[in-house]
Amino acid sequence: MKTCGLRNLIRVRWFLSGLALCGTTLIAQTWNWTIVSIKPSFVIRSYGGKCLDFGPPPQLAGSPVFIYDCNGTVAQDVQIEEVNPQHDVILRAGTKVIGVKAERVNAFNPALAPPDLETPLELQDQQDGRSIYALGQIFALDGDSIMLAANRNRVVKVQNARGRNRTPLVLGKRELADAEFWTYTNGFGTRPTGGFVRVSQVNDFDIGFQALHDFVTAVQNASWGTVIEIDPNVVMYLTNMAPLHIPAGVTIRGDRRGSRPGPLLSAAHNVTNQQPSPYFPDSDGGMLFINGNYVRITGLRMVGPGRDIQPGLPYANAIATQDQFVSIIDHNEMSDWTAAAVYVGSEKVKDTSDPRSSRPNNVRVVRNFIHHNNKWGDGYGVVTYDGYPYVEGNTFISNRHAIAASHSPFTAYRAWFNLVLSSAPDYGDLFRFGHHYQQDFDVHGTDQDGCDQCGGPAGEYAEIARNTFLGQNRPNFDLRGNPTYPCTFHDNVSLLPYNEAIRNQSGAGGLIVTNNRFKVSNPTGRLGVGDFDGDGIQDLFLATGAAWYYAPAGKEWRYLNSRLLHRLDLPGFLQRYRRLGSLAYLQPEPDRGRRHRPFRSERRRRYIAVG
Repeated sequence: MKTCGLRNLIRVRWFLSGLALCGTTLIAQTWNWTIVSIKPSFVIRSYGGKCLDFGPPPQLAGSPVFIYDCNGTVAQDVQIEEVNPQHDVILRAGTKVIGVKAERVNAFNPALAPPDLETPLELQDQQDGRSIYALGQIFALDGDSIMLAANRNRVVKVQNARGRNRTPLVLGKRELADAEFWTYTNGFGTRPTGGFVRVSQVNDFDIGFQALHDFVTAVQNASWGTVIEIDPNVVMYLTNMAPLHIPAGVTIRGDRRGSRPGPLLSAAHNVTNQQPSPYFPDSDGGMLFINGNYVRITGLRMVGPGRDIQPGLPYANAIATQDQFVSIIDHNEMSDWTAAAVYVGSEKVKDTSDPRSSRPNNVRVVRNFIHHNNKWGDGYGVVTYDGYPYVEGNTFISNRHAIAASHSPFTAYRAWFNLVLSSAPDYGDLFRFGHHYQQDFDVHGTDQDGCDQCGGPAGEYAEIARNTFLGQNRPNFDLRGNPTYPCTFHDNVSLLPYNEAIRNQSGAGGLIVTNNRFKVSNPTGRLGVGDFDGDGIQDLFLATGAAWYYAPAGKEWRYLNSRLLHRLDLPGFLQRYRRLGSLAYLQPEPDRGRRHRPFRSERRRRYIAVG
């Protein structure tokens, strides 16, 4: 952004003085001025507590961009300049701009960039906006991520998730992990772009009416690049409202991170007042309805009509979306929904490409806490009808089915790194006999061969990998018919023996089961304790053999990373990472073949949802 020199400032002062004295008469004079809006600079702070830094003056093209202890110097002052109506930005660092190394042009093309490519950031001379090299200098902000505007699947992150000073920043695959998250602060309380809209609760006496009005207005007026930030104390009741349609390129976000619960959105729907969706005729369309590409819903608490198991409750979803829309649903808590926490339907034209290779996972359901969606007949955590969502790193507890798929020939899902806890609703009272529990993951069949929706065609495909199942009173997976392509169940961890963990009602070759660990001892019997999110509060740590999880302040299990190791000398591990800097990222080093000792078991009196 250009600034005026001293001589020009004096001329501006004289011009404005003359304008004040002479009214509008001076407007006709031949002045060639460009009004420049100069915003205060921002400090961009990582989730681990360190700041984006580009070194002291003079800035040189090719110099690296890295993290460093926040120190208030000019090397950490970043000017955020909007460049178009979509609120895309240039990040000015002194006399240069921040960009991606120019020789990696393929990183700008989603079709050509290798998915795991990480490209360093550096200081660059600003390029002409019509040049391909300018693509590496234009970013998009959605509240906590810095995305490449030309490819929103690639974000700025701390290399290898380390916390050491001078760790480089890179552009890499978007995984919704802590190493990708940033906050933008300055002394004036301004937000980084004009697309940020704040929804706050004025007081506790209006029961959120003003916040609800502001929120609905913000969504209705939103356009590409809008970021609707909901204050943490906000409580909004959307009961009996029509589904709120979220347009393309819009982010709705709360502050549900660490031990913070996030703002609350609740909807106890009366089904007679719902306007049916043209895409989901049997559904209320969802409290929030994703209606375009690159929508993100993050950091919220969403509570539905109730957790009663009776089938008479109204049919209600928290979030509904169509499979063709690229969208992210992450870091939310969703409970008490009678239909589903997340409902993934399909566009009218089905995607017929092979889900094992060419069909994309447009909808990502990542790192959420999904629980007590109990209603008999529905009660899903995530359900898909003709969609193909990627369900990763979520924690499930007490859902009728954590994940379910319809029998439609275009229905599929991939489920990786999820933690399914032991508690589940008991439907025995509905049938007047003993106990009755339902499977965790499910694919519906078409026929009535011995049970409801059993036998016949059963969806297109399901991949279930690296999940941990802690329940011992119901199957982990039930394939209730014959899929188009063989489903795969691999590298999972279960407390049950094989014949109880999997129920396969498909024909020969309908299910491939490989490399799982069945009948393991309960990993919650060997918990670790440490500060895993850098907030100074002790957290619990769980390694299952399929992935790592931690519970901030001992309250709720959250996916940490995909590490396989399940026995660890935790004190030595934490000491190693204190040497590297912040513990917030906790991307583990290779074990290099060392023999690790078991965890030190910890007993906690406070409640924690370990099942």
